[in-house]
Amino acid sequence: MYICSALLLPEYKIFGYYVVLVWKRKSVRTGDWIMGFFNNASTYYSGSDCHEYIDRLILNGEDIQIVSPYVDKHYARFLLDNAGKKRIRIISSSMSAEATRILSRNSNIKIFSAVIVAILGVDYLVYVNLKFPMFVAILLFSAFASYISFVALNPGKTRIVVRKPEGFVHAKLYISENEAIHGSANFTYNGTHSNIEHIEIIKDMERVIKLKKEFEQLWVSSRSV
Repeated sequence: MYICSALLLPEYKIFGYYVVLVWKRKSVRTGDWIMGFFNNASTYYSGSDCHEYIDRLILNGEDIQIVSPYVDKHYARFLLDNAGKKRIRIISSSMSAEATRILSRNSNIKIFSAVIVAILGVDYLVYVNLKFPMFVAILLFSAFASYISFVALNPGKTRIVVRKPEGFVHAKLYISENEAIHGSANFTYNGTHSNIEHIEIIKDMERVIKLKKEFEQLWVSSRSV
């Protein structure tokens, strides 16, 4: 529903008409509210469904920056399932051990490296004990097995990088190319699905760019996990 209100002030009168501000009011759930202005200024949301806005930002963006003191396994899996070829950078002070393991950028590469080392070891033993033609056949099979392992493990499929700041960072910030969200919601299931939180959804590019710069400053001063 749209709510219109005329500003009955002389300075707002243009060509004999009064300027009208149009606000859109949408009830997301009972007790929750959100208001927007011309789709340019910030909108605000209070309630237990912050995931509707944060998840959408991540799904629609290609270059994602996230700052949250806490990240749980629910969102670690969400990122892996939906990352595709996105570039995702996360700054977190107290990410859970399970989330850290899931998002470890080196986990699949380490497994893949172990598989290759094992295959090369088998190739060497075969080379020592078998004739050259048989070794070539085994080598070709090993190359095929390596390729299958690469496709299955797919190291480097997503570009998810996690860093830890020097001190505790209490900020919660989610940024894409043309949108930013900040407020009280942690990047956890409870923080976006259960708790009553308050967030601001920012579409003003000047503010989005400013928040990106602040993220970059924090990123540089943080260390790799």
